[in-house]
Amino acid sequence: LTEQQKEFQDVARKFAREEIIPVAPDYDKSGE
Repeated sequence: LTEQQKEFQDVARKFAREEIIPVAPDYDKSGE
């Protein structure tokens, strides 16, 4: 991977941790 690709992966992981994971249980309950 290039440095840019690695950087993008880090940003994507951070986003997933902070934005997606906290609300995932809510989506499961509502069926969306």
